[in-house]
Amino acid sequence: MIHPMSQPTVKEWHCPS
Repeated sequence: MIHPMSQPTVKEWHCPS
């Protein structure tokens, strides 16, 4: 499984923590 931290998804880019 790819971790969001390593591979930020579109949602991550739209709403960065």
